[in-house]
Amino acid sequence: MPGKSTIAALATPAGEGAVALLRISGPLSESITEEVFARKSPPPPRKAILGTYTDVAGHPLDQALYTYYAQGASYTGESTLEIACHGNPLIAQKILEDLQERGCRLAEPGEFTRSAFLNQRMDLSQAEAVMELIQAKSEKAIEVAQRHLRGGLGDRIRKLTQRLIRLCAQLEAYIDFPEEDLPDEDEEGPRADLADLIAEVHRLIETNRFHESLTQGFKLAILGAPNAGKSSLLNALLDRDRAIVSKTPGTTRDFITEQITYGALNLEVIDTAGLRDGGSEIEKLGMERTIDIAKQADFNLLVIDSADTLPALPQDLLEGLSPANTVVAENKADLESSKDLQDYLPALPHCRISVKAGDGMKALKELLHTNLNALVELPGEETVIVNSRHKKLLDEGHGLLRDAQLKLESGSTEELAANDLRAALDAISSITGTAGTEDILDSIFLNFCIGK
Repeated sequence: MPGKSTIAALATPAGEGAVALLRISGPLSESITEEVFARKSPPPPRKAILGTYTDVAGHPLDQALYTYYAQGASYTGESTLEIACHGNPLIAQKILEDLQERGCRLAEPGEFTRSAFLNQRMDLSQAEAVMELIQAKSEKAIEVAQRHLRGGLGDRIRKLTQRLIRLCAQLEAYIDFPEEDLPDEDEEGPRADLADLIAEVHRLIETNRFHESLTQGFKLAILGAPNAGKSSLLNALLDRDRAIVSKTPGTTRDFITEQITYGALNLEVIDTAGLRDGGSEIEKLGMERTIDIAKQADFNLLVIDSADTLPALPQDLLEGLSPANTVVAENKADLESSKDLQDYLPALPHCRISVKAGDGMKALKELLHTNLNALVELPGEETVIVNSRHKKLLDEGHGLLRDAQLKLESGSTEELAANDLRAALDAISSITGTAGTEDILDSIFLNFCIGK
């Protein structure tokens, strides 16, 4: 329980570095600060001070910066000490061992943030946002995590629960006082408000479609016939040679995948096997896999050799291509035999390029950037659900609200509808931790870093 013990952990990654940060939180923090840095009075809070860390045997371990935070004014809500020592793992380990001798215990994963939640320094959605922010792989994901950390999701959920509480009270008023005169605007009871609330919860659930693209990134497949320039285009997007480039057809027989940060997005770029008639058995297996990858990809770059005959691409592949998920790159535009292929798949956006000469690459990247951003255009200040736990609870709450609505419309007793509303309230309020259990907390904070 917070306040009953003092925890300590390394808050920076293990290994050599310029600085290692150790974090201590709990009732012993103040006395430890005075003892290890030989202070005769409590340290001034929130002020970085240079001192020498001395162990219990009186041996100096390192010169370090230390910052003390008073109870109620720290990340965890408890008195906290942060020590920035030199980034030698041996020094950090010796300090941790000394802290244990002074009565600290090693923190469990996520225990500092868990203490912050239990001490009401943040709600559960904000606590989860800490890990979302640490693990974010793109600017968009960081934007959403910071929005949650500032309390955006928590505020949204609290407004929903307040509306739901009023609905419960309104419905129970009809149950307890059926013969009382109610205001004219309440003649239909809570039905209109309930319908609005159901629609609001549904809109919040719908934002979950951004979850995978924000947390895992987009899958971008590079498709086309052999020798169209797919591998060269991959290397150009990566700004390094990743794939083998050869004039021999079928050089890429399996897919090659690379993760890159592209503008504000995280991309998994996949260079696929070339698509053509014939080929060896191994090539055919590679082409089958290419079609599967194209179906699973969020976006496709279809590379065509504009100096060659038009490729005979599989019909089931072409049927899955649309202006929203594909850009056609007409490669080798620098060659005299190059032709304008705008009439080929005319519904799709085209861009004439020469990967070898670098022509048109800027325009292709800008077109790609525009189309990818359109896939994850965040709805203004709308709070995005980036956590499957949130969606599960909202789905549960939404189902219970619909059950209550159906009961009211069918003329069932208001008591049954009121039970559904109260159950929905429990489910939705669990997102911010109002109705959280120890098991839920364990499952969430188990995935946190030690020292966070």
